[in-house]
Amino acid sequence: MRKASYVCAVLCAWLFVSVHGAEASNLKPYLDKLAPGLDAPRAQTTANLAWYMQDFASSQNCGKFVWGNINTQGNCVTLEYLPPRDSLDRWKRQIVITVYPIHPKGSREAHEELLTLEANMGVLIRSDAQITNSGYFDNGGEPGMLIEYALNKDAIKEDDFGILMRLDGRHAAYIELKRKPEHLTKEEKKKFVSGLGLPSLEGVIDQNQPMEQQAPVPLAQPVR
Repeated sequence: MRKASYVCAVLCAWLFVSVHGAEASNLKPYLDKLAPGLDAPRAQTTANLAWYMQDFASSQNCGKFVWGNINTQGNCVTLEYLPPRDSLDRWKRQIVITVYPIHPKGSREAHEELLTLEANMGVLIRSDAQITNSGYFDNGGEPGMLIEYALNKDAIKEDDFGILMRLDGRHAAYIELKRKPEHLTKEEKKKFVSGLGLPSLEGVIDQNQPMEQQAPVPLAQPVR
């Protein structure tokens, strides 16, 4: 019951941002590209988050918002961006951002939520892809996760580079750069982590180090 009430509170916070964030005229291009069937509050929330992440996506040459959805529980928003000339059925490069509610920074609940998200993400990816490099990193005293993997299934070849981290005071995000059929270059990955304000991760890109050999960042004991 407590967790359900917390999710509702976070959803209400999203709704507040939706109403008081972007102007309605700025949101229209995003509202037009959402998953069908969303009620007005969820559509407004998703569109506002899409607007909020637009600058980052544009900095990665994926400035065209093409799709967004919020699940029925109201605790997970997914956003997709492409280069201007690409389309959802024929893309070669893509940014996918999945946003989750978490407790405030510094709380034990937030630390556990981040570790749970990271563990679940690793399991999900391993079910369909080969992880080539992964690891935890210190994100201001909280655990973040870097993961690189290759998807080669049903004639689909895709190279993926993702970061799971706190996005703001109440949200975490898994932010992913994808390319197919070519591999992502190291320069693309460096630009990606730099755009997220994580230039210190540039040195661990392409290191081929499995996550199982690393310990997550402990609560209140950040790795230096």
